[in-house]
Amino acid sequence: MMQIKAQFSTIILGTLSFAGSSYVLYHVARSFYQYGCEGTLNLIWLGDPFPNSPILEYSKLVVVTESSLKKEENLLDEIESARQRAEAEVLDGGDKSTKRSLLLLWMRNYPELEKVLGEISHKLDKIAARVDGILLSNVDSSARKVQELRSKRKELSRKTVACMGRCDALMTLFKVLRDEK
Repeated sequence: MMQIKAQFSTIILGTLSFAGSSYVLYHVARSFYQYGCEGTLNLIWLGDPFPNSPILEYSKLVVVTESSLKKEENLLDEIESARQRAEAEVLDGGDKSTKRSLLLLWMRNYPELEKVLGEISHKLDKIAARVDGILLSNVDSSARKVQELRSKRKELSRKTVACMGRCDALMTLFKVLRDEK
């Protein structure tokens, strides 16, 4: 009877140690895929896959830049909707000097338009500089987080350029309407 209990406990301990080591190996393989070899070793020994690495700073920078860009996109949407409302009012009124009326209505719908467009342009330039400042060439490129940051950086860059184009188009339209008499 004693011998059966010893064999049973040996089997249980062997099964538990196999399950435990499989669990650990699974998480090591997963972190290796996510952080790369160096990141996994840093995670095991230091508790952080990227200690003193720019990756964490870049991640924070991307989040801040995304929120700043979203604010500017919303402002551009407001200005464009103010312009569309002004165009609709001019078309409904049948005014002869439509361009001048459009400008006046647009400015009434969105006061200090020129100043706001200038501020948006300046902020978008700052955002573009921040996005261009995210350099990921000196870190392990096999890490999944680095790949995610690179694709996020490209997306932010495209969105920033699109917003800059919208802002420039609105500024040009404003100047054309203002200068025409």
